[in-house]
Amino acid sequence: MLHRLISIADRIAGLLAAITVAALIAMVAITNYEVLARYVFGRPSVWSIDVTYFLNSTLFLLAAAYALRERQHITIDIFSARMSPRARALVLSLFYLILFLPLLAALTFVAGKQSWRAWVTGQRILESAWRPPFWPFYLVVVLGMGALAVQVIADLARQLLVLAGRAGEADTGIGEGNRHD
Repeated sequence: MLHRLISIADRIAGLLAAITVAALIAMVAITNYEVLARYVFGRPSVWSIDVTYFLNSTLFLLAAAYALRERQHITIDIFSARMSPRARALVLSLFYLILFLPLLAALTFVAGKQSWRAWVTGQRILESAWRPPFWPFYLVVVLGMGALAVQVIADLARQLLVLAGRAGEADTGIGEGNRHD
């Protein structure tokens, strides 16, 4: 069952990484369009700044789960390099359970409430001339934090396999970053 959970979480992270790439391409295209519209035609758009702002946030939020899957988040190697694999797994498991998962759950819950409230009330971004609805931004926060939480649970499962002395089973074979020393 742990292997299935790990596999599903890794696939979700991979899918979100693909969506992130598409968002990056869209952001570059919109920025290029805005430069052309503004400086060549003298007719800047009202919406491009808001859309690029939204897409930039999307890039970071949706890529977080993939970054965890690939072991690209910042670690304090000066400490973890001196620990045995089981000690690292224990510290990481405790961090996930005590701090990170509760924080992600709280952020996801709050963003979900904000997204729902923005949808129901028709809340708009007032700082913008375009005034787009606010709920899609909150919804991306919910998706990004939720996907990161799923990936944290999968990584917790990997750490539990290491703690159980089954470290070879912790590697799902997806990406170089999933190997445990």
